[in-house]
Amino acid sequence: MVVAPVAEELLFRGLLYGWLRRYLPLWPAALLAGLGFGMAHRAWTLVLPLGAVGVRLCYIYERYRSLWPSAAAQGT
Repeated sequence: MVVAPVAEELLFRGLLYGWLRRYLPLWPAALLAGLGFGMAHRAWTLVLPLGAVGVRLCYIYERYRSLWPSAAAQGT
């Protein structure tokens, strides 16, 4: 309940989104990272809904500049 959200935030927001954000504006980087987040869960019928969650988590990360608020949002 705690480890998975923190690990996912480190991977998807910390590494993937952080790397994409260096080269892309906010929304394209968030969409790509969100899509990666959705696809990583391998529930193909949920790729788009989970991708939307991933985009929202990127926005939370961007807003607060910390992984903790997005990890907390994911864990609830």
